[in-house]
This record gives sequence, C-alpha cells and structure tokens, in this order.
Amino acid sequence: LNCDTAIVAFGTNDIASGEYNGDGGNTAEEIIAYLEPILDQLKAADVNNIILFNAPPEDFDEEKEAVRTEYNEMLKETAQSILILPHIFVILKHLPLQNSADTRTARAER
Repeated sequence: LNCDTAIVAFGTNDIASGEYNGDGGNTAEEIIAYLEPILDQLKAADVNNIILFNAPPEDFDEEKEAVRTEYNEMLKETAQSILILPHIFVILKHLPLQNSADTRTARAER
C-alpha cells in the first residue's frame, strides 16, 4: 500500500445479504472480523489518515437493524482499540436529501 489516506466502508451490504451477495446477512461479529485485517494492513503500511465509516440507516427489518446497531457500536470499539488516533472514526448521519429545485434555489440565494 502506498497512500496517505484510506477510506474504509463496510456494513450495509454485509448486513443485507452477507458475504459476496449471499442470501443471508452477516452478524456484527463477522463483519468486524472481515474489517480488522484490513485495518491492520493499513496501520502496518503507515497510512496517515484512515477514514472509517459506519453502516448508515437503511430500510432494514427489525432483525437486520439490530445487527446494524450492534455493528456500529462494535465499530467504535474496534476503531479505538486498533487505530492509533480515535478521531479518525467518522460516523455518518442520515441526512434528508434535498430535491434539485431546493438545491438550485439555495445556491441562487447565496
């Protein structure tokens, strides 16, 4: 690896369908187990900035939403235990999408 910054995003597809588009979702523990070796490689390669995204809100059923919640909590712990700087953990927040007319109006008002 030869980069200054790496962006790592796991979770949504793993929760929805499992590894390699399977027919069942992974557990939070399984997803973290996939992620940890990647983070270890990035640290070993002295990547200066690691941006780690959690699994954003989706239209999951109750069972998969529980996995998403557990995964995001475990991800915080993983980031703190594996990564040197805890501030590199980024939490995505679900933001309402603006329609294009609203965006154009907001830009015109600036």
